[in-house]
Amino acid sequence: MATLKWSPQEEHLCQLLLPTNSHREIAEELTRRFDKGLKGFPSERSEDAVRRKCDREDWDEETVASYTEDTNPVQEQWKIIEGIIEKHKSASISRSRGILQPIQITTKILALSDIHFPFADAEKLKQAVDDHEDADIVVLNGDILEGYIFSVFDKSQTIAAVDEYRAAFAFVEELVGRFPKVVLVDGNHDVRAARALKSANFPKEASQVFRPNILARIANGEKLDATGMLVDKLDFSNVIYQESESWYVRIGKTLFIHPHGHGSSTPGMAVRKHALKLNSRYSADEIDSIVCGHTHQIYKGVVNGQLLIEQGCLASFLKYSWSPTSEYTGNGQQGYAVIYQDSEGNTDFNSSGPVYLGECHPPKKSIV
Repeated sequence: MATLKWSPQEEHLCQLLLPTNSHREIAEELTRRFDKGLKGFPSERSEDAVRRKCDREDWDEETVASYTEDTNPVQEQWKIIEGIIEKHKSASISRSRGILQPIQITTKILALSDIHFPFADAEKLKQAVDDHEDADIVVLNGDILEGYIFSVFDKSQTIAAVDEYRAAFAFVEELVGRFPKVVLVDGNHDVRAARALKSANFPKEASQVFRPNILARIANGEKLDATGMLVDKLDFSNVIYQESESWYVRIGKTLFIHPHGHGSSTPGMAVRKHALKLNSRYSADEIDSIVCGHTHQIYKGVVNGQLLIEQGCLASFLKYSWSPTSEYTGNGQQGYAVIYQDSEGNTDFNSSGPVYLGECHPPKKSIV
């Protein structure tokens, strides 16, 4: 088989590598590019072929010592492109908001939402925590509990509220021992108990004795037994829960939110809608990203220089999501979010975002 003529790309790479690589190593690099089908690398090259080429061209470490990437003849196309761009460019200002270098990142935040104890997907929940055990902060971004017994919708089973509480409490206790900070955000399901008492016409002055704010009790370290009795008061001093406007929290320049109204089966719709509301309250210098729970959808987008995320859920299949009256037309998407910030709270848009773990479906019906 005839030996193919050396291409400009091959000659360039050979001269570039020669000062620091052997003929065998150069041959391996040329062949590797040929194996990948890269343009300009038409053939495998042996160590002997590289040696003969260098002898013919009188290339050695000294003669190619001044050869650099800038002398690459293959770059001529870019010179043409850059020349045309320079000829027609208009005045503009480049903004690099949201772009950080790895060395600048100081804080990692793991955001988990829509766990819906006791309907959590335990395997994926554990996977998320184990995969990001180096996080500085964990945010439970709403709907930590299902609040099943307090729901106004039809029920297909009986679930004690204390079972949900104990599962959620045990999970927070696990996080408290593994992460420096744990932040709790109220979801619409988390406040179902308080809402049920209100619907039963109990005024606040009467319902306070029942302590219906469940996340506040968890954040206070109140450990219950299976009968609902308080059996211990744990040190949860690294748990943060803000009772005022508890549906969102700000960490650095990121807002973690859990809307309580109707969501949307269109990914991104809910977070974009709430961004309009929140951006009327915070300036661009204060907030550069929003992470939204509630929708059970996965979305990442940059809108008007702001990173917007919907983080999915970590619940298993929820029967009511498949009912003919469900407000959602899409399938529940499982996942969570990871946010990276610098020391001033700026978010890195490239490394931050949702992690997609799949969808939740009911089993198919058999043929009747």
